[in-house]
Amino acid sequence: MEDREIVALYFARDEEAIACSRDKYGKMLYCIAVNLLRVREDAEETESDTYLTAWNKIPPDAPSLLGAYLSKITRYLCLNRRRAATAEKRPQILSAEEELIECIPSFDTPEKQLENGCLREALSKFLRTLKQEDRIVFLRRYFYGDSVAQIATRTGFKEAKIKTVLFRTRAKLKTLLEKEELL
Repeated sequence: MEDREIVALYFARDEEAIACSRDKYGKMLYCIAVNLLRVREDAEETESDTYLTAWNKIPPDAPSLLGAYLSKITRYLCLNRRRAATAEKRPQILSAEEELIECIPSFDTPEKQLENGCLREALSKFLRTLKQEDRIVFLRRYFYGDSVAQIATRTGFKEAKIKTVLFRTRAKLKTLLEKEELL
């Protein structure tokens, strides 16, 4: 079933929309969740929460790329779950997040949160400047939460190359953010 047909089911408040979403994107959403959370049960729960969130947001949202829309919801839910676990004195910081700490500024003040839109724009601009293979490696690591080994398997590159690409890309990102005065 096409994305527009599934979105139409959401608009019609037809529960078949959730089943179709699960059939088409369930494996991808589960993969994102398990990569970010590392616990199968939490990943399954987050995948289910993704469908509930989509049900509550569509309408009024009308995503043209349902897979990307659901992926973004899943990632957001995973990160919120991670923050909650950390707040409960059970620190479980992902190594991928630790890698980006020096590149991405914190948004704990209202002024910093306003800069978030500028950061999002700068990051989109930055990703468009990367070679396709570097962009894929960067997104697989920092959006989808894949390990270096998983990226190597997916791309056919050696792990050493993946690590080098990630190191150089983070350095480029840091330079850009400093130039844009966002860091």
